[in-house]
Amino acid sequence: MRVSVCSTSFNCAEAIEGHCRSVFSALTGLEYEYIIVDNRSRDGTFELLRDAALENPRLSPFQERCSRGKGRQRAVELASFETILSIDVDTIYRPELRMFLDSYADQFLPKGLALQAIYAGLYPRELWFRAGGMRDLNFAEDFDLWMRIWRLGRMRWTPVFMGENKKPIEERDANDVLSHRYSRHHRLSRVLRREIDFWRTREYARLDLGSILKTDVVDIGLGELQSVWFDEGGARSARHSLSRVAHQVHAILTDRS
Repeated sequence: MRVSVCSTSFNCAEAIEGHCRSVFSALTGLEYEYIIVDNRSRDGTFELLRDAALENPRLSPFQERCSRGKGRQRAVELASFETILSIDVDTIYRPELRMFLDSYADQFLPKGLALQAIYAGLYPRELWFRAGGMRDLNFAEDFDLWMRIWRLGRMRWTPVFMGENKKPIEERDANDVLSHRYSRHHRLSRVLRREIDFWRTREYARLDLGSILKTDVVDIGLGELQSVWFDEGGARSARHSLSRVAHQVHAILTDRS
C-alpha cells in the first residue's frame, strides 16, 4: 500500500518536531509522501516544516491562506497515491499508527471503505473525491466529510486514540476559538466563523450520532474503544449557540494573558 499523508497546519510550532518524528517512525518501511498545507503560520511552523523536509524529502510543505477544510483538501489534491492518511500536525502519534495502517490495508482497503480513528483517518482517494472532499470549513470539516461518506455506506469508525493532541484540552474542538495561538481579534473572528460553519452543517444536528457510531464502529484491536466521540457535527439550539457565543466573547475580551 502506497500512502499519501495529508494535513494542514497553523501556528503549531511547539508540536512540529515531535509530530514529524512520530509519523516518520510509524511509516518506516512504507512507500509514502507527506503533504502539509500551512495556513501562513506566524510562529515559525512553516520554517520548521521546511527544515524537517530537508531531513526527509518525502515531506512536502506548502503555504497558502486556507481554512482547515480547504487546506486539507488542497493537500489531497496535491497527493499522488491512491490511499489517503489524514492526520493532525498538532498531534504526536503512537506506534499503533502503523498497526492502524496495516489493519486497514488487510481488512478495509480491499472493500473500498474509509476508516477513521481519533486523530487519524484512512480513505481511498476515489472515495474521498466521490463524496465531495472536504469543504471550506474551519470547524466540523472532518465530521462533514465523514457524514457524506457514511451516506454512501462506506464509513467505518474505530474510536481509539492514535496519538496525543498537544492543544490544551480546554482549547479543543469548538473551544479552539479560545486558543492563544490566535490574536484576540483572530479569536473573535473565529467565534463567528465557527457559528457560520455549524449553521452550514446544521442538517447533521437531526441525526442520532450515537446510533450511527455504534452501528458502524469496528474493533481492530488497537486499544480501548471510546464510548463518546463526535458531537460537534451541527448546530444545536439557537439558545445554546447564543449562550456559548456570549460566554466565549466575554472570556476573550476579558482575557489579559
